[in-house]
Amino acid sequence: MPRIEPTDLMSKVRICFPRPLGLDETKSLLKYIVLNLPASISYHIKQHISLGLNNNGKGIIEELGTFTIGGNITRVDKSFTFDSFEMVSSFLEDYPRCSAIQFQLTPGWDYTEYRPEVRKLWDATRKVVANYFEDQKKSRKA
Repeated sequence: MPRIEPTDLMSKVRICFPRPLGLDETKSLLKYIVLNLPASISYHIKQHISLGLNNNGKGIIEELGTFTIGGNITRVDKSFTFDSFEMVSSFLEDYPRCSAIQFQLTPGWDYTEYRPEVRKLWDATRKVVANYFEDQKKSRKA
């Protein structure tokens, strides 16, 4: 197998979304992956939240800021097939969004150094994510 250059490797480990997702829809995507891969996903969310008083000083204003999500995806139909991931934040929006899923990179590794079943997990997840956005498009037209 020919050596894959780092930029090509990034295209293998990163699944870019056709549109950025907010926190709730990002959670919906993860649930969709669980059902359709099938998989088990364990993840954590870190979010910046600001609280302050409103103009009259009697109420509270809550502003939700950027969030990060990281975790693990494990295939439930294939033993020992798992990988870590992080959601990639989109900074092109005025409100927090995710624009991609990125699997864990090991510095200095070539594509062929990743286990074949892990590479298959990346590809299978990419297909499920594409199906999610197709399903969303169809449901919006209906």
